[in-house]
Amino acid sequence: MKHLLLIVFIFFCATQVRAQLDPVTGGIFLLQTGVKMAAAGGKDKAGKGEANVSSFSHEGTRVPLKRVPAQQVKGEHREVILAVEQGLNQAKALYDARQLDQLEAYTATFPDLTTKVQLLEQQRPKWNVAPYKAEMAFYTGLAEKQKTFRLAAAKAAEEARAAAERARLAREAEVETKRAEAARMAAAAAAAAMASDEVQETPVTEDAAPAAVVPVKSKPAAKTPAKTTTKRTTTTSVKKGATVYYCASGNTVKYHRSSSCRGLNRCSASVDPISLKEAQSYMDACKICN
Repeated sequence: MKHLLLIVFIFFCATQVRAQLDPVTGGIFLLQTGVKMAAAGGKDKAGKGEANVSSFSHEGTRVPLKRVPAQQVKGEHREVILAVEQGLNQAKALYDARQLDQLEAYTATFPDLTTKVQLLEQQRPKWNVAPYKAEMAFYTGLAEKQKTFRLAAAKAAEEARAAAERARLAREAEVETKRAEAARMAAAAAAAAMASDEVQETPVTEDAAPAAVVPVKSKPAAKTPAKTTTKRTTTTSVKKGATVYYCASGNTVKYHRSSSCRGLNRCSASVDPISLKEAQSYMDACKICN
């Protein structure tokens, strides 16, 4: 219909031009008028094709956004178109709220939207689905970036946790090693002290000597003075100069010049006199008083 009106208009103009201008000028005028009308018609057609399509910017990139009011969607597969745009609206809302984790999860529903878009592309080819595809591709790429970032952050957190655990175990091992070393050193010191005590010689009194060092000479039974229960009893019946004294404990090895010799202080029996000659036969002289 539009083409028919255009032809009628051109013929009408041609008639008027022939009446007023020469044929050359009239032809040029008709040509210019036709080109302008054709260009205007093309613009109108293009404008209708891009109706309801806008865009938004993300980091300098323009993302197409096609949303057709529900009352304007008519014809075949109307419900499919509304479902696609509703799904993209939900994704856009998550993007606007910068809830990228939820957007990553939501893109799992995109295969269903892709199927619907492909159906529109096949069954309703005049419906422009390119903006739908571009918008879904944008959300999918953004979700992939978010997934990569999330996995990297989780890996870094796990590595940090493992490093902290290794450091804790190392500190505990170091403390345990120091504790064990301290216990070992304490045990070694105690063992050394005990060994030192064992090797120290026991002080020997003048009246007693180790049997392994100085063998005790056996005294003839007939000559052994009788033991008494009186401690430090001194007999003065022996002549002066020929009498010495000993501890009558039965195992004495020393004789003393004086009964008050400090070598007899530890004698637990009586101190008895004995002749010097007899004492010399099986006892040694005390080094304190002789």
